Amino acid sequence: MQTSQLSSLLLFQKIRANSATEADAHRQVLDTAVEALGAVHPSDARLLQLRFRQGMTAREAGSLLHLAESTVYTQQREAIARLTAVIEGQERQIRSTQLASWERRLEGLATARLVGIDDQLASLSARLGSTDPPFVTSIEGIGGIGKSTLAEALVRRLAPETAYVDLAWVTARQQSFNLGGSIREERRSLLSALGIAELIFDQLWQDEVQPLALSSGHKLQMLQQRLKQTPHLVVVDNLETVADLDQLLPTIHQLANPSQFILTSRESLFSESGIYHHPLRELGQVHALQLVRQEAEERNLPSLASAPDDDLVPIYDTVGGNPLALRLVVGQVHIYPLEHVLNGLRGARGQSALNLYTYVYRKAWDSLGENEQSVLLAMPLIREQGGELDDVAAVSGLPPDVVGDALATLVPMNLVDARGDFDQRRYTIHSLTRTFLHEIAHWA
Repeated sequence: MQTSQLSSLLLFQKIRANSATEADAHRQVLDTAVEALGAVHPSDARLLQLRFRQGMTAREAGSLLHLAESTVYTQQREAIARLTAVIEGQERQIRSTQLASWERRLEGLATARLVGIDDQLASLSARLGSTDPPFVTSIEGIGGIGKSTLAEALVRRLAPETAYVDLAWVTARQQSFNLGGSIREERRSLLSALGIAELIFDQLWQDEVQPLALSSGHKLQMLQQRLKQTPHLVVVDNLETVADLDQLLPTIHQLANPSQFILTSRESLFSESGIYHHPLRELGQVHALQLVRQEAEERNLPSLASAPDDDLVPIYDTVGGNPLALRLVVGQVHIYPLEHVLNGLRGARGQSALNLYTYVYRKAWDSLGENEQSVLLAMPLIREQGGELDDVAAVSGLPPDVVGDALATLVPMNLVDARGDFDQRRYTIHSLTRTFLHEIAHWA
């Protein structure tokens, strides 16, 4: 196996991650493989050591082993073939072990059949497989839209195909929403940038002996050295809940390249350079109904799974293509008739509906100023295809410059979508946002 081929192996990259030089990493890969070969074919291992470690000529090795020179060359070819097979087997084993390790770090979000994200997975996989900048990818969208699920699906796709030395998956999430309609508190205090860095460190060193009493600064230094030495894949989930995001982002840029970072956030990071932005849109009607039927099959609701489109379209009309909301509706059908569930969402009645709106919108709504709230409240009056800035100004009754400033807040928060191309932008909102604004935007 050629030296250049060894460099692409995970075996090689794992050794490099511990600050070994390229020459040392090549030597360790080969020495380990020759030792394994010697356990099965000791004569092959002996010949390779004489020829390539001690530098003997074929004639010298043949004289020592009592072999003709031509026989040395024949046996050498066979030994190299067997050594290559040993290395390939070791590579398969270390990749299998790594996949199992990665699986324990993931949250099981993308184990079911996923709907409507194939094209996004393909484009993001190509982006993360590139060695060109940027080395930070941000998946952005409103709550429940499927950012974490897409990130996990992306990790699962990349895992068997790439030479990432390791994975770290950390979350800053404070709350989760289950499909019974309840909100669960997961963390009382906000994580800091330093806290995120320490969680990444702890994952990447969890199988290694760590020096005692490492300071946070020393951990960050070791983390930077490792992530700069060899490519790792790091996911920071729910970025919007980090306490000091202005400090975390420079730290991430400091750690990236060749390592890749995937961020998920309810708030878009348009103002930050060096980030590839991937806005996650809601599912279209076809995929939304497909998801409803799939969920109904898995939850043993055959009448819902086999219902005609006309009976399911009201679900889409009410909550749009927000996967979390669609799954909530299916889950509630175990208890209530479908129309009762939809009326509860339309009228913000029932604890599950209120919890959904609280989980998706409450923090964002409370952070808005009066002008931003006024513009957002006007958005349901804009046609679903969207309107230009002047249309929003006319409906809201606010001056265009005030509306423009409000949109500069609402769009990065993913409460308003900006669509179109560089010379024309049209503004619209998700269907779930439309339903929310009709009924519950009176929050004080």
